[in-house]
Amino acid sequence: MPLCRTPTLSLFDMLLMLEQLDKVLSLAKGSKWERLWHHPVRYGYATFFQSFIYPFTKKGVLKQAITFFGAKMQVLLPAGTDLYLTGGKTHDSEIRLARFFIKNIQEGDTVLDVGAHFGYFSLLAAALTGKTGAVYAFEASQSTVELLKKNTAGIAHIQVTHQAVSHISGTKIAFFEFPVLFSEYNTTDIRQFEQQRWYKSFPPKQMEVETIALDDLVKTKQLKPVAIKIDVEGAEEEVIKGLQVTLREHHPFIIMEYLEVSRHNQAHRRAHNLLNQLNYCAFTIHQDGFLTACDDPDAYLTAHGMESDNIVYAKIRKG
Repeated sequence: MPLCRTPTLSLFDMLLMLEQLDKVLSLAKGSKWERLWHHPVRYGYATFFQSFIYPFTKKGVLKQAITFFGAKMQVLLPAGTDLYLTGGKTHDSEIRLARFFIKNIQEGDTVLDVGAHFGYFSLLAAALTGKTGAVYAFEASQSTVELLKKNTAGIAHIQVTHQAVSHISGTKIAFFEFPVLFSEYNTTDIRQFEQQRWYKSFPPKQMEVETIALDDLVKTKQLKPVAIKIDVEGAEEEVIKGLQVTLREHHPFIIMEYLEVSRHNQAHRRAHNLLNQLNYCAFTIHQDGFLTACDDPDAYLTAHGMESDNIVYAKIRKG
């Protein structure tokens, strides 16, 4: 798999999409007054709701957002506030990941989105792959997957699966769902969050969910995935264990959220080591969307004072 692919978007369409993404970045870096000026009604509502209503009700409110690439999606406030106000996910790592997608996902590609949440990256991937491509979105949370299904309804080349991606298919495992403000932390392993200040005020609910191994899906559907995004809050090693045949045969990009050491990143390090054993190399995503080699993600995060980042793993073909 080459480190940089030639996009199939026209130059005009790619530049337009990147220009809109730059506007998301500008709002993310701007002051609260700039965000208020950009959309005063939405900003006022979202701020009031998060500060004065949600702390008492602990229930989200459904609102429609329009993404920077033109897709309409429903989000739950306060978790989806950034999408509601800016049309994009505003963490620096997510903006760089969106730029990487735009520059590397081609028409006709197959993309797997593991931990799809409300569907932001699934929808972006679908816009880039077009109707000749395919996007498989996986979400283990019962409440979140219903919204994911609504956001992807009518897009024939997105398939939503309500299962936890793991090393084996067909078993039942415990899954913990947090209230909406912390829904992006839904996980099979809550130990990483038990010392957080917010944990006692927003405890998770435990439920059971069925597992699926991606190797089984790829074999059954005869897929040739080009990119696999993994954001699973501590289940990274299990996902990679169930993906080894696919990695050996198809060499897709792996984009994995990687946490720094103090956030109990043992599963991330084990997944990193397993990928290394499969001859995958780690890369960080530069601000321009291109990749830079990264031998040690732990050292990289420490050096840059970052709690997490999206690390890209690619298998370099020799010759």
